[in-house]
Amino acid sequence: MTTVLTGVRSEKIGGLWPRIRPFVDRALSHAGGRYAPADVLAALLRAQMQLWVAIGGDGDDGIEAVLVTEIIDYPRRRRCNLFLSAGNALEACLEHLPTIETWARAQGCDAIEASGRPGWERVLPGFRRTHVMLEKDLSLVGDQS
Repeated sequence: MTTVLTGVRSEKIGGLWPRIRPFVDRALSHAGGRYAPADVLAALLRAQMQLWVAIGGDGDDGIEAVLVTEIIDYPRRRRCNLFLSAGNALEACLEHLPTIETWARAQGCDAIEASGRPGWERVLPGFRRTHVMLEKDLSLVGDQS
């Protein structure tokens, strides 16, 4: 089965929230209480965070995984943070990471960063461990897998 990763516009979030909330709950169970689902929803609705969904390609509209990104403006760098991820098709989502990378470059980001459990280091090609943060430089041309 083919999985497609699609960005969701902020005005569509409210209608999708009942379907994506279980994914957000699952991901936030590893966030140490720093965020509640309502915090994520509010940021998505204000377009401060961006929702990406993995949808099965077999004709159904079933959401298989959810990714949430956010743009972080540091004093000297602009990064796309892979803030949250959960679902059964995360490996398929990672195949579509170039979609997010292209979008992030268009937003002026020079890197993608992610923090999470150590296992993410094994499945995010091109990322490197920097303390507890993984990052991928977007300024380099070509596939860094």
